[in-house]
Amino acid sequence: MTDGRFVQLFTLCVMSLVTCHAESQQLGKERRETVECGGNFYGEYGIIKSPNYPGNYANDLECNYSISVSHEKKLQLEFSDFATESDYDMVSVYDEYDILLGTYSDTYIPGLMSSSGPSMTVSFTTDSSVVNRGFIARYWATEMLLSTPATLSPPLPLTQYCDTMVHTADIGVITSPNYPDDYPNDQDCYYRITIRDYDKVIELRADEFSTEESSDYLYIYDGSSTSASPIASYSGYAQGFLVSSSGKSMTLHFHSDGSMTRKGFRIRYTAMYRDDVWDSSYNYADSDTGDNNHSPGTSMAGFIIACCVGVIVITIGIIAGCVTYRKQTRPPHGCTTSI
Repeated sequence: MTDGRFVQLFTLCVMSLVTCHAESQQLGKERRETVECGGNFYGEYGIIKSPNYPGNYANDLECNYSISVSHEKKLQLEFSDFATESDYDMVSVYDEYDILLGTYSDTYIPGLMSSSGPSMTVSFTTDSSVVNRGFIARYWATEMLLSTPATLSPPLPLTQYCDTMVHTADIGVITSPNYPDDYPNDQDCYYRITIRDYDKVIELRADEFSTEESSDYLYIYDGSSTSASPIASYSGYAQGFLVSSSGKSMTLHFHSDGSMTRKGFRIRYTAMYRDDVWDSSYNYADSDTGDNNHSPGTSMAGFIIACCVGVIVITIGIIAGCVTYRKQTRPPHGCTTSI
């Protein structure tokens, strides 16, 4: 092998390493910056909140929360916490047909609002500078004939609401009622995830999981309802579990009984192409792996890096062999005396 050929091969490997590292860094950045933002909400009552609430939201967001109920009802919307950058990070509430009901910022909590029909949209936009914790609001449906929203009350306190949202974003977080405080007793909460891309499946990873063992359960189903095939069920301490669906929908059912409660759970979901999903036949828990920070999609970059390192090692070995044999009268076949 000539010096020129070696230099070319070495340069190619170094360039591949740099490219792999840059792409891996960009992938990690994109995954960190992607948050669940807005969505479509259905059902008689539910909760909407800013991304990462009660933690700070991100800069440069445009989140639209579309709420819809049956056509013979209308909506009530009530904020219980509100904190944004004054005059720059704005929450706007729209009635049907994009009629503006109000625009809000700073730490002023908007009053109770009522729609004129069965739909309402909440728009949340942020600029590129200061952030805050954002907002949380509850909505509920009322009969159209009731026209005095100030006298209406939701069916349950906010802390006992189940998340009735249909999650449609490619990445998001699902939490138990009242998380990170203890969930209430006697709950049956249903969480449905339905992504748009038919070529992707859903991966769930539990950041935290603590329920009353053998009494309070989380059931996971491989489809858009609880009649779908069961994937797994968890109770007690199951932090770190990792499961995936076979298609574009997944349903979670959380049940708590009438006695003891715990902190509950925080679960991340991600829409992924099938080839990038970890093997869901194994429960990747912290107790088994010792590491719950695997990043799907980075295995290819690691493979390429390993290949490049292997090529460099082999090349150095060939050069060392050629240099050794150069001392002999007859160089080995394939090695030139120009080395």
